[in-house]
Amino acid sequence: MGEVAEGDPGDLAVLAMIPESVWRAVESLHGRPWPPRDPDAFIAAATGESLLPLLFRESIVADALPRHRALLRLYEARAAKLRAAARLICTILRDDVPFIVMKGADYGDRLYGDPTLRPMLDVDILVPPERMKDADAVLTRNGFEVTFAGGAVTRLASYNERSYVGHDVGVDVHHSFIQRVRHRIDYDAIWREREPYTLDGVEAWRLAPLHAFLYHAVAMAKDEFTSPLIRYVDMYLMLQRWPSLPREAAPLAREWEVVRALYGTLRQTSRLFTDLDLEQVMSSLLPRSKREFFDRVILTNVYSVPPRRTRQHQLRVKFHLLDNATRRVTFAAYYAWAMLVTLFFARATTDT
Repeated sequence: MGEVAEGDPGDLAVLAMIPESVWRAVESLHGRPWPPRDPDAFIAAATGESLLPLLFRESIVADALPRHRALLRLYEARAAKLRAAARLICTILRDDVPFIVMKGADYGDRLYGDPTLRPMLDVDILVPPERMKDADAVLTRNGFEVTFAGGAVTRLASYNERSYVGHDVGVDVHHSFIQRVRHRIDYDAIWREREPYTLDGVEAWRLAPLHAFLYHAVAMAKDEFTSPLIRYVDMYLMLQRWPSLPREAAPLAREWEVVRALYGTLRQTSRLFTDLDLEQVMSSLLPRSKREFFDRVILTNVYSVPPRRTRQHQLRVKFHLLDNATRRVTFAAYYAWAMLVTLFFARATTDT
């Protein structure tokens, strides 16, 4: 893997200058004009996009913010609880199971410089597939309980994650970024190139920057780019910190067969942050006809009120985001099989 050019690793207080386009999008997604006419409604919308802690660093609707300080305190308390859980998980797994800290628990330090600025719903870690049972044993022994809130399909060993609750937080243990039939991700390289770091004094590991970047693209494509705006801020901050990431990621995206996921993520991010110069990289990923199709049909406008998400539309987008026909056929077969398993479990539960 090539070297990723490091951005300025100094004071990350540059976060106080999140582009205005993010805040404009908050209003546009609710069909409202800019600037905000109802500060409290704007703050509520920003909270829904996981942007409240960042909003308190801005001068926008500053007069109304004090009325919402109690909500900010709740966010900070939640962040502290999740942080403590992440530290506990690193401590209990460290000597028994290889792991990688992912998403918000990583980004809070590496991208934001302050974990309280990056809200997260749960703690996400990656472990090798063959060590899932070991991770389960360690977690359950330490007060976490497995949950299958996502339905019967989440009971399948092939499902890419398993969820736990405990210590008043949620934990998602992944053995893969996403169902493996969708892409050809090189997990051997991911484990080989993981980076050691310290999370609140505890030894931990995180993804190499290039792998974190591509994982972020895959995760956004999995949600058909309907993620909260904080996920776009994550991507923007990655590009500020490591400006060469898109160029470095292009050949690896072809190897991993995540080209369309990367293209969609870069296109949507560039629509939100117009100062980014990503056109050359995007042009190298897909031919012009494909780019025009994606831009017009597959990728929704980041500033428009999102349409109602039907399952049919979701599946259509998911299939178009797979890189080739083989992946689409394989995923269709997996999806059909998973649905049959879900129906079997549902019927078995009803019969009992």
